[in-house]
Amino acid sequence: MSDSEVLRELSSSLSEKERVDLLEKIKKSLHISDGDEEKIIAKPLDSKQRDKKIREEISQCTLLTRIILWLKTLFSGKDKKEVFLGMKIQSLKKRIQRKTPGVTGFETRDLTPKLAEAFLTLYVKVHPVVPLFQKLWKSPHVFERIFTAILERMFEHPKENIEDLISIETLESVYEKEGKKESIKREVVNAIESYIKTIPDDIIESLEKDMLPLYYMKDLVLFPFNEFFQFFHYTPDLESKRNLFKSASAMLALKHLEKMYYAVYTIGKIEEPVRLSKQMLDQLEIVNEVISENREGEEERDEETSENEETNGNPDSQIIDTIAEVSKVAKRFGTSIPLVELIKYFKQDPYYRLMVYVPKLELKDFYASVLKMRFLPQIDKKFYEIRKHVIDKRIQELFEGVRLRSFRYYRVYSSLEYEKLGLPVFTNIQTLTLLYNFLDIVYRNIFQETINILSRNILQQNRLTLNRLLVYAGEAEDVHDKIQYFDNSLSPDEGDGKLFQRLRFSLGSNTAHQRLYRNLIIQKDREVNAIITKGKDSLSGIKKVFTEILSNPTQTVKEKLNVYYFVRDNSVTLKNLLMKCLNDIDIFNRLMYQLDKLENGS
Repeated sequence: MSDSEVLRELSSSLSEKERVDLLEKIKKSLHISDGDEEKIIAKPLDSKQRDKKIREEISQCTLLTRIILWLKTLFSGKDKKEVFLGMKIQSLKKRIQRKTPGVTGFETRDLTPKLAEAFLTLYVKVHPVVPLFQKLWKSPHVFERIFTAILERMFEHPKENIEDLISIETLESVYEKEGKKESIKREVVNAIESYIKTIPDDIIESLEKDMLPLYYMKDLVLFPFNEFFQFFHYTPDLESKRNLFKSASAMLALKHLEKMYYAVYTIGKIEEPVRLSKQMLDQLEIVNEVISENREGEEERDEETSENEETNGNPDSQIIDTIAEVSKVAKRFGTSIPLVELIKYFKQDPYYRLMVYVPKLELKDFYASVLKMRFLPQIDKKFYEIRKHVIDKRIQELFEGVRLRSFRYYRVYSSLEYEKLGLPVFTNIQTLTLLYNFLDIVYRNIFQETINILSRNILQQNRLTLNRLLVYAGEAEDVHDKIQYFDNSLSPDEGDGKLFQRLRFSLGSNTAHQRLYRNLIIQKDREVNAIITKGKDSLSGIKKVFTEILSNPTQTVKEKLNVYYFVRDNSVTLKNLLMKCLNDIDIFNRLMYQLDKLENGS
């Protein structure tokens, strides 16, 4: 799977920000996208530090050196510090000449073909494994597959599915409390992080040790050799016995010298003898087989490619030998080629410092990101089931097992091929059904009795609050009747119903009827939205009045709230009756919110 395919798979379930953040975490944990500026930190001294350093070094010079410095200062007329810097640069020049003569012309400020030949020696050694390392380190999904295949074989019960990590019941409980998909994602992420903490460090350390030789070698194998050789005006041919390099500008090649310095430095961290586990070699062999298959699909292949196929075919014998050989050649290169001295000389700064930072493989962080990529997309597949189960459970709780009444006409018609014809359905069937049944079953059984008790007792002397409550109660009754009238408006005996029935039997063959049908659906959805809004407003008003009564601080009201009443064959205090009504409204509002999301596909 390519990086673009990984992105497409994630895009169906994760937001743009989540997707980008997740892939960025994967890259950071492997340090495969770090710039060289993060690995090689240039530390030139500021003027104060430089002056102090020069004074210290001059004071530590031998008597002869100080005399020479004094004479040069005297005859040149230059500042002593400037003369001393010149002497330091000349010293760099001598060290370069002594270590590897002929790699630069110094005054011509160029690099000679001899240096290019030294780089070519490295290039020849690493070239056979370049395709493998490109797959391994430039494509996070390849490393992911290798890493997880090896790691999860060490687990008795690896986490393959989201249920292996966290129970569906737990996710339902989270959704029931907060009603948001983001809450489920957050719970899954927390479960992943908790699981990662349980993985023993020695397992990760063992796997890291297995991967370090490949990690330390990657900067050399993936070094931009061809780009570097372009400075020498020649692209090397591995088949040719003679490579016609020309001199290159040292200043243009400085960045590449720093990159090579870092690459050689990290190679030096490979422990000898080089060892890779059988599992690692097996996985590398699979990658090589994919590379070979891709090459076989090309119409044109040169002899070099064919040779590399043969070389790459057996990593058990070749990879370890290559790493060991490259390590040996790179170390020899590092001792024979004065990279640091060349960099300092051409920067004309003997105090220029290169501080190398070798990032650590954050394998636990990487595995956490892998699990997020694995499980977060699964939430989408489970989310409908989770939400539906929570809604059904809440409805059972609210209506105490009573079966809800469906509408006779405001419904989905099985005779209509909605998807095939690209036609809309009535949008708010479930929310209107819930509102109607809440008013018909819960409101009429509990709320009306509660309102009657309040009007005869607590609110008898508070006409203003009673009038408010009765207005809201009247609106709720009105909404109940309007819903019945609305459903009947679609019956074959009513105007809209006659039109609807006539249209639905001719939609397949008449596009003009399809337009009329769409307009009718839009009109009816608007009517439903107005009814739902009024119904929710009336219940919110009742809730507000009930809450005010419960929070009333007067002693008389508190005493009346604790009086028992016989309601629905049960003896219950008015306070508990009001609290039940408020709880029912809260459940109703959450259900309306969740059903609205469900109906609108969000």
